[in-house]
This record gives sequence, structure tokens and C-alpha cells, in this order.
Amino acid sequence: MAEIRYGLVEGDGKGREVRVAASQKFYRLGGKFAKLVNGYATLCASDAATIHGWLNTPKDATASNTYWTSSSTAGEDKVFMIYPDDQNAFDIPNKATTCTASDIGAGAKIIIASGVQKAQRVDTAASSCLSIIDVDTVNNILKVKVIPANRVIL
Repeated sequence: MAEIRYGLVEGDGKGREVRVAASQKFYRLGGKFAKLVNGYATLCASDAATIHGWLNTPKDATASNTYWTSSSTAGEDKVFMIYPDDQNAFDIPNKATTCTASDIGAGAKIIIASGVQKAQRVDTAASSCLSIIDVDTVNNILKVKVIPANRVIL
């Protein structure tokens, strides 16, 4: 069976290359929404209010089959960051055990669960940084766009 691949699923995927902060862990089966801190890309933490983009990270390191870790030296690794603009939509795992069609149109926030970035539906606009535009109920995936007030396009 093929493995699910999260990331850009709709849009032109425009972006730019960015330097990655030291020792950042990016799980293959998780989201990769990021923000820039002091010029270096870091994975957005739970309840992030600002999103600069989605990182296309390299394949897992040979020592791990679950994640890629950036160099211990900040800025040594570079990756492509896709802008969170109106055209781009991303697949991200759902934090809840199931999703339904009723989730479409709701807001969501970023959650880190056991180190893995996921999205969780929230019913208050103030807590949302993502908008759910579609769902995959078989694989429990949310298709999201970043809400304009929460995105920074470089």
C-alpha cells in the first residue's frame, strides 16, 4: 500500500528557498507549516498565530525512517518554502480520530502531538489559523488553506 504524502495539493506552489534553524525535526507523516524566526525556518508550534509557509523537506535521514532533522548548525540546510497564499491548499493529518463532511468550512489550529504537526478543528474564529476546505474521511486528512490574517507572504 502506498504511503500518504502530505503537503501542497492545490495551487501553483510558488515560494522561495529558506534557511532552516538548527536541529529542526520534520516528520514524514506530519504537517510542515513553518514560520521564520531570526531569518531561519522553524516548525510552527501548537496554536501558532503566524505562518510563513509549508516546507518541502528532504527525505528522511538514513538513521531514521520517520523524520528528517536539519543540521545542528543554523542556516546550513536550505529547503523550499511554499507561500500560504489564496491559491495554495495543503493536506495535513487530522488530530481527531475521524473527520466528516461537517468539518468543511470550519476553522482549525495547528497542534503538535508526539512531535508531529497536525490540524485540529476549532469552532472559534479567534483560535483558527487554518480554514478546512475539504476532508478525506478514509485517510483522516484535512485539506486546509491558511487564513489571510495568519499568513505572512515574503
